[in-house]
Amino acid sequence: DVTAGQVLDALDWSGIPAWFSYAEARNGRLVLFNDIAYAKLAGSKSFAKTGPLGAATLSGNVEADYEQAIVEVGAAYEIWSGMNPGVGTAAVDVLDGGRYWHQDTTVSADLSLNGNLGLDLEGNRVVARSGSVDWVDPFIGARLRQQLTPGQNFTLRGDVGGFDVAL
Repeated sequence: DVTAGQVLDALDWSGIPAWFSYAEARNGRLVLFNDIAYAKLAGSKSFAKTGPLGAATLSGNVEADYEQAIVEVGAAYEIWSGMNPGVGTAAVDVLDGGRYWHQDTTVSADLSLNGNLGLDLEGNRVVARSGSVDWVDPFIGARLRQQLTPGQNFTLRGDVGGFDVAL
């Protein structure tokens, strides 16, 4: 549960923190398109908790890095177009393509325990875990394009993918 401002604050500026783009090339009824969404986030939080009667203190720092990329490549073919009276032109396209997904996460924690319960307690522990996953899903779909005014269009798109054939 974070705000948009917290997400912006968490962008990792050591490289490209975020990239979003869409490109489309049309030749008659055929369209080739590409959609890219990329974000890299990083955050850390320090803490210290003291037990009952101040007998022991657990403190540490937790850091997390998360990177996600989605690259979509596909083609669309216009199967219908016509005029809507008073509104402008409308068209329906069918879509086909594939989506590449990449997710990478690293989490690390540096923990310390200090205290006295009749015994001197002291200990440090460093834990780090990371992992990544990549896959490609095919998709099919359709979109409705409606001209609102010259130079302004409304597009409604839907697709379904996966089909249990992720590569």
